[in-house]
Amino acid sequence: MTGATDYSEVLVKSMVRRDGYVAGQIPSDQWMVEAKGMESFVWTALQIAVADYAIGPSLRSPDIADNVTVPTTPGEKQLCGTQRMRKAGGFV
Repeated sequence: MTGATDYSEVLVKSMVRRDGYVAGQIPSDQWMVEAKGMESFVWTALQIAVADYAIGPSLRSPDIADNVTVPTTPGEKQLCGTQRMRKAGGFV
């Protein structure tokens, strides 16, 4: 996110009172700031899910090893070996 967006987010957070009401006027493009934030969250969650699928669930949950199906056919082994992910684009 750009510096202006970050400032807008902080500005609105500082305007919210403890009782949940907004003290003051929200910027007219606040919905775009929030939509971009939600989109970033969704893309990040998707990237984490794909990476977790590629590396296997036992990295985050060691107790799950009993429920993991190990690839047995050559096709399954090849598929497991070809899943790759780049860390680019500002996500995670």
